[in-house]
Amino acid sequence: RLLKIGIVGAVKAGKSSLLNALFFDGADILPKAATPMTAALTELTYGEQCSVTVDFFTEDDVLELQKKAAEYTRQFSAVKDKKLKETEENWRKMQMRRNPGFSGNPDAKDRKQWETMAQTAAELELKKNIRLSGAYEQYQKIQSAPVQRKTESEQFTVNAITEIAGKLEDYVGSSGKYMPFTSKVAITLPIEGLQGISVIDTPGFNDPVPSRDDRARRALRECDVIFILSRATPFLTQNDKDVIQKITKTNGIRELYIIPSQVDSSLIASEHIKESGGDLNMAVEIVKHILTDVVKKNLHTINDDGVFDELIREPASRMYITSGQCESMARTFEQRQQWDSGKKTTWNNLCKSYPDYFSDSEADTSCNSLR
Repeated sequence: RLLKIGIVGAVKAGKSSLLNALFFDGADILPKAATPMTAALTELTYGEQCSVTVDFFTEDDVLELQKKAAEYTRQFSAVKDKKLKETEENWRKMQMRRNPGFSGNPDAKDRKQWETMAQTAAELELKKNIRLSGAYEQYQKIQSAPVQRKTESEQFTVNAITEIAGKLEDYVGSSGKYMPFTSKVAITLPIEGLQGISVIDTPGFNDPVPSRDDRARRALRECDVIFILSRATPFLTQNDKDVIQKITKTNGIRELYIIPSQVDSSLIASEHIKESGGDLNMAVEIVKHILTDVVKKNLHTINDDGVFDELIREPASRMYITSGQCESMARTFEQRQQWDSGKKTTWNNLCKSYPDYFSDSEADTSCNSLR
């Protein structure tokens, strides 16, 4: 049977970069999700030809989103009005302290400034409720989509793996025309590394779409191995913990591994450069040591049913630091003039931080260091 591998991590944890590095030679085949809501459930399996199957939200899903979006709007107005009222009350108290007989009203400029402040405060307050704010965002995207909503599943084939990126952009890209309606994408590929395995990339949990959330949880329960991704900087934040504590012992324990991603962002921290004396290998070991300590500390607080026991007991043996971007850069080093702004920024930072390991003039050394 297939070995099922689940990828779990908050949005922007680097899941797309890791999968692109593992299966697509570092090419940006899988689009990077911009928000939790644009991150569809994605499944990669082996097939004789390149094919893509896309599932869309049901009518019930959209109605549920509409209901939650309306509740978001109601709560947003309530919070905003409360903040405005508090601001005006504080303003009047201050005026009364200066002049006990004061009975005037704030001018238009003050009111406009308070309005902006109250709106910002309401947005920050409502963002804490991921399901509600996510539902509002998703419903707004559905309402403003430039095309008619799709409901029936679609399947199409492409001649080459490199053509998948353009097709996927329409369905799961941050500005894809069908992105607001997409629930799941299943991709079959004639890639040797996929033979015998199925890779399931789950969107962030607390999903505002019930059917997609249920499907992701169900898929995770069926996985034999789960890779937990978290950005190395900051590592295992509260948002990460909210996502990964959905992993339970239901249907048996699985093998768990933790993958600090985008580790290049940690290596360029000034304290690590200074402590390592500019030695890249030493800096890597310093970062690993720090991350293992964080694993023990942060997973302990959410280890209610013992699912993270082995990770906490032996984090070093179950942790692999990665940088999908650096792998991609190593594979495309000769075409670095075509790198996007993110890769160019990473490259410049590495050259500046570790000049003995990264430079435009030393291709072999640079590629080995990137890897």
